[in-house]
Amino acid sequence: MVRRVGPIVLTSAGRRAVGAPQG
Repeated sequence: MVRRVGPIVLTSAGRRAVGAPQG
């Protein structure tokens, strides 16, 4: 499950990706 909040992407792994999300 991936939650996208504005330019910040929160992944289920607890990683925070700013800009482009990397799975």
